[in-house]
Amino acid sequence: MNEGGISPGFYTQLRDYAELLDSVLIQLKMGQGSPADSNRQQLSRLLTGTSSSVHEMLSARLFQTFVRDACKKISAEALGKSLLTDHVGSDVLNALEDLARSFEQERACMFRKLRAQF
Repeated sequence: MNEGGISPGFYTQLRDYAELLDSVLIQLKMGQGSPADSNRQQLSRLLTGTSSSVHEMLSARLFQTFVRDACKKISAEALGKSLLTDHVGSDVLNALEDLARSFEQERACMFRKLRAQF
């Protein structure tokens, strides 16, 4: 990788986060799922930084850094905790949608940079 370059692994991680976030948002908007759903729990762990594995803890730190920069209205921890409740309010849905848009913009920017590297 050249100086200032982007790791394909980092792009893949960001894409995976975006897909997880999108799947949770779709379930919430359709009124499906519950706090016990595995995707919802995984997203909650990433947002709150609570994890049982070292890999997930490192992923959570990366995820939280991005969330902190992208989401100004509600803290990552508050978002994560709200996913573990039966009712997720419109403020949380709006914040998750804002976050999803930020992930998509960042992913597209990274993709352009990756293409320029190769």
